[in-house]
Amino acid sequence: MFQVIQKINSVLFLLILLVGIGSIFYFTSQSAKWKKSRAVEVAKVDGSGEPVELRMGRLKEIDGHNSYFVELYNDSEGGKFSGYTPSKTRNILFLIGDELNSSWLFDNNRNLIEEIKLLKQKSEEGEETPVNAIYLNVVKEDTNFDGLLSNYDRFTIALVKPDGSQYTELVSNINQVMDYELSSDSKSIAFICQIQRKVVILKYSLISFQKESERVLANVGGKL
Repeated sequence: MFQVIQKINSVLFLLILLVGIGSIFYFTSQSAKWKKSRAVEVAKVDGSGEPVELRMGRLKEIDGHNSYFVELYNDSEGGKFSGYTPSKTRNILFLIGDELNSSWLFDNNRNLIEEIKLLKQKSEEGEETPVNAIYLNVVKEDTNFDGLLSNYDRFTIALVKPDGSQYTELVSNINQVMDYELSSDSKSIAFICQIQRKVVILKYSLISFQKESERVLANVGGKL
């Protein structure tokens, strides 16, 4: 009797193992199909060689504006001098209004978008509030000369309206953004960032995207 129970347990364990392996293969294949169904081919940054395959991300709602956006990204290594790095956003498609009128953030896919943040009004009750603007970190140049645009390059801070209009570059040559914070009325945003060898605080209007104030806090290696 004991041997029979052991055999049954062994069979059950084998079945569970096979189901587990089958599930892994199934979800892996489904994920690959999902990615492939959203793939588009575009020319390389330098216009040479085989086109690079980029993919459409998921549809994301922009609260309070009857709008959506979709990221266009690449998730395969494009070679050292192709200008493409894995799993990075290259462009953003905005879909606006009931008619879902579309517009791209950039005219081409050369830039690398390292950060996308929807800036919202603060709500103490945890309710969804309208998006005031969208904050972006954009890598535009290969500043470390390694043949790729990546998070190792200096970048540009930019703001754009929720409908994709008024793309405005605030400041370039950023090494890192240490912190950022919206004002209590959500009408302005302040950044603490390192620009080459200086640590500065910058404040910008979220209405006009104009700089309101700037102060140097320290030199790198120096004292506050």
